[in-house]
Amino acid sequence: MTTIIYDILDLKKIKTDKILMKCVEKIDEFPEGIKSIEIDILYNHSLDNLPEGLEELYINGRYNYPLNKLPSTLRILEISGKFNEPIDNLPLKLEILKLSDSFNQRIDYLPENLQRLKLGTEFNQPIDGLPNNLKILELGNNFNKPIKQLPNNLYRINFGRSFNNIILEVPKNLKVIRIPREIAKEFNYNIKYELF
Repeated sequence: MTTIIYDILDLKKIKTDKILMKCVEKIDEFPEGIKSIEIDILYNHSLDNLPEGLEELYINGRYNYPLNKLPSTLRILEISGKFNEPIDNLPLKLEILKLSDSFNQRIDYLPENLQRLKLGTEFNQPIDGLPNNLKILELGNNFNKPIKQLPNNLYRINFGRSFNNIILEVPKNLKVIRIPREIAKEFNYNIKYELF
């Protein structure tokens, strides 16, 4: 069950492992045992004090602070809204990373456990060194950079409307590719295409 927090005083009363924060005050300390936090659109303070043991973090709205101290236990990080800060300190256990449509920062490191990566509309940075465990890669409409090498375990890749580069080598496990109709003729691989 999810507990909704409207006021910082509500935090002290919770008896659940999931919270939805609808408060605007800065939270200095989270209770122990929290596994999942969803930050509503009104909260706009740094999150340098997230509890160890947190597994899921969903951030909505105008949040745009660096995420330098994420818990090592975090498996899912989804950020929507205005977020456009570097993300260099991602936890090793992270499996799912979805970044906002506003995000357009270079990504120098992605954890080896990452299985799904979604980059929003504005993202147009080189993506080298994708982890081998990555299964799903979703690139936004503005992405148009060459990709030197795709991970061997990649199952699905989605390209946005701006993509018009050739992929020289397709991973053997790739089953689905979503590409703009205009460049589909350049791809001649034995996989399922979704054209748009």
